[in-house]
Amino acid sequence: GIVSATDGFEVGTAATIKANGNATFAGIVTATAFKGDGSGLSGVTAVTINNNGVNRVITGSDTANTLEAKSDLIFGADGDTSIFRIAGGSSNIASSDHVSVQLEFKANDPSTNSTNNIGASIDMIDESGNGSYQALRFKTFRQGQTPGLRETVRFTNDGNIKLGLSGAGIDFSNQTASSATGATASAEVLDHYEEGTWTPTVTTGTVSGGATGRYVRIGDFVLIYVIMNQFSDTTSNTPIQVGGVPFACAGQATGSFYPRRMTMNGTPAGLCVMGSSSSTLLEPQQGSDGNNMGYHPKHSDFQQTAAYMNFSICYRVT
Repeated sequence: GIVSATDGFEVGTAATIKANGNATFAGIVTATAFKGDGSGLSGVTAVTINNNGVNRVITGSDTANTLEAKSDLIFGADGDTSIFRIAGGSSNIASSDHVSVQLEFKANDPSTNSTNNIGASIDMIDESGNGSYQALRFKTFRQGQTPGLRETVRFTNDGNIKLGLSGAGIDFSNQTASSATGATASAEVLDHYEEGTWTPTVTTGTVSGGATGRYVRIGDFVLIYVIMNQFSDTTSNTPIQVGGVPFACAGQATGSFYPRRMTMNGTPAGLCVMGSSSSTLLEPQQGSDGNNMGYHPKHSDFQQTAAYMNFSICYRVT
């Protein structure tokens, strides 16, 4: 039935209902629905969300009863509010190396003088300029460098590892270097690899047949090889010298030389030399017969224009 009271009533200590419509409950109030705008509620504080929008993450802020809607994720540590940051880049790709997603790591030491004290970053970048393919770029900060935060390594879209700094390489310093008596390791960083072609020339006349050489450079050493024929000068007494080598020599080096259709004065052939520091000339040589320093073949030693010369030499570059 209906219970009526003019001054309100109490149900033990659990509930009090007053005549003016106010009610207090010590326990939990359960209902299938509540009505009203909530303006009469007390003890409840409204919360404001700043910068709210689509695809945002809601985080706390320094202001009471206020949340922030972020397009970036920022995690703090050791009392610092932005040690680790994940930043979403624009999808409007207008140029190559456009940053799509960025992870930034903040240095605790403000003396780094990096922009926003960023000590390192990992970026997903677009290498095509139109969104066709992506790469992963690593940047690290170093005091006194310009720029201080610079690319050090990149994993390219085609699976290669690209070093970002000139002179940088793969560091093998954790290996066990030679302990042989008299041996001293001078470098343990592999800082150069290259392979390609080179076009040999002769200092007198021309060469037109098979005149494409190959080379491979690993660190400070380069291996070159070439086969040459069809020489225009077969009469002059000018010593044969081959130019066009891809790198200058750091000092005297010897390799192999195989001539055909040439007069070799009866002395066995088989050597080629790069004779001095900074030399860019390759010279065929015949070995010494014990009474001389060897013989340097001349253009007049060719017996016909279709003479052949093969060269192969490994030397240290300047």
